Amino acid sequence: MPLARMIINSTTTTMQLILTRSAMHTLTIDVRPRASTRAFLIPELVHLILDKLDSNTLANVARIARSFHLPAASYLWNELDQLTVDNLLNLVIGAEGQANSIEDRWDRFNIYASLVRSLTLNFDEMPTAHSLHLMHSLNTLASLRISNDLLLHSLRALEFRALSVDHLSAAALFICPALERVAGNCIASTRDEWDMHIAGFLHKVQRSAPGIKEFELYAFRESNTLALSALTSLIKATRLRSFESDFMAFQPTVVHALGQSSMLTSLVLGDTGSDDDGAALERLMFSTSMQARSFVSLSSLNLETHSGVVLPLLLALRNVQLRDLSIKLVEKTFSSAVFKTLFSFIPEFASTLLSCRVDISETLEDEEDGEGTGEGTLEWTTFAPLYKCSNLTSFSCNIDSEADLDLDFGDADIQLLSQAWPDLTSLAITWVSKASSAQAIRDSRLACASGLTLASFGYLAENCARLEELEMSYIHAKAPIPCPPAGLPASSTLTDLHVGRSEIDCPITVALYLRLLWPNAVVTHSSTTETDNNSGTTDADDCRGPRWDEVNKMLFVMRYAEVVGTHTRVLSDERTLSAVVNTIRDW
Repeated sequence: MPLARMIINSTTTTMQLILTRSAMHTLTIDVRPRASTRAFLIPELVHLILDKLDSNTLANVARIARSFHLPAASYLWNELDQLTVDNLLNLVIGAEGQANSIEDRWDRFNIYASLVRSLTLNFDEMPTAHSLHLMHSLNTLASLRISNDLLLHSLRALEFRALSVDHLSAAALFICPALERVAGNCIASTRDEWDMHIAGFLHKVQRSAPGIKEFELYAFRESNTLALSALTSLIKATRLRSFESDFMAFQPTVVHALGQSSMLTSLVLGDTGSDDDGAALERLMFSTSMQARSFVSLSSLNLETHSGVVLPLLLALRNVQLRDLSIKLVEKTFSSAVFKTLFSFIPEFASTLLSCRVDISETLEDEEDGEGTGEGTLEWTTFAPLYKCSNLTSFSCNIDSEADLDLDFGDADIQLLSQAWPDLTSLAITWVSKASSAQAIRDSRLACASGLTLASFGYLAENCARLEELEMSYIHAKAPIPCPPAGLPASSTLTDLHVGRSEIDCPITVALYLRLLWPNAVVTHSSTTETDNNSGTTDADDCRGPRWDEVNKMLFVMRYAEVVGTHTRVLSDERTLSAVVNTIRDW
């Protein structure tokens, strides 16, 4: 805050400074070119300071210094939601008996409306009374509008979650030519009555926002005949770079329109499809996407469904040069042949694939007792074909099973993984095993990777020199502590190390080992008294958290001592020496 205070106290009206913020109008600030304020003649510095302030401080800056009113207001009004948008509407219709004329109120409204770049309307998070008040305010605003001007003519991003067609109509009021992103979700138990309204919304987006680049809408079902036709027209008329929607929106005409889009780089399909949906998707993918050279510019694919849908889709897209693949699968059982085949096919994208994220869940719906307490069926060798993707820089795998999962995953697997992916910068392998009792849950978590020790860290440090982030659910950090690989230089790139709920018995030894591998690592864990442990282990019994805290503190002291050691002359200063002693004493 001191820098902001210096700005406020230093402003006069003797010199103009023009500030141009990305995606914002040029703003004029008056400052005096004194020695104490010359630094603030740099636009980037002023915006850097304002960008660090919270909304209350920005409001104070906007009120206190007239010359900094618009720059501060540009940050204050940049992003609005369903709660703060009322502040904007009240400039016109808020206080009764305002002395200003309606024209003056609109002029003031337009000044601040021109600063809004992002609007979020989550009607599902609003109390009914507040929702009705907002709808009433919007209707009143529309009736008072003295011209055909848009409400927010500089709006770049519109996001909403609608519970009714009235909410959808309210969101449509803010569609403007400047829009680049539209993200909506129409939430309702039945959507038959939505078809015409969604179609109308899409037609308005096509007509009024031709420059839209990112489109996201979850609202489609088989009954949406008009809406799907309007969606196809929207895709053909615009140059979308990102498309996200339900699987049901992935109909033949929509697939063909997306496939022919020369600018589409990201495709996200959500909602878990049924088996019937998967069969239909397989037919349409082979009958449309494979007929011509489709999706030539696609580089990112994100799917949320089951393997019976993903596999045929990837088969159809096997000639696409994917760089980023993310799949979230909900399987009845991990023993499915289609599920295992899926990971054998992903290496078809090995030449271009840089990032891969896998989230898999096993429901065990076919269990006779219906409780999902059977034995796990997943083997780590299922993922072994991914080692062929030698260019990977980011890999994340999250496993969630309703079974008492026994995942055979150990140091040898980490060694192979690190050798296969030497360019890794981010690695996360996590798992959750759910059994019938709390004790079984706790035991299964620890048995899930009983072969994973600190030696795996050594393999990663030796083979993945660019690694920056690492997360593991469980590490057996107990004696004997292995020796680091011979001649291995310490890597300063890794800064984030998360160890889940790992066992540990000698924090100082572990800290010394990690210091030799990754001296700048900050260790976090999931075994803290602040978190809600859902594993049947009480916080009182969970002693791993404090021990990992000791590891992190020890690493901090080592880094602190090294800095002080390289500048020994500072120890001659009594205050500095006292601070060093107190830091080590506190630890």
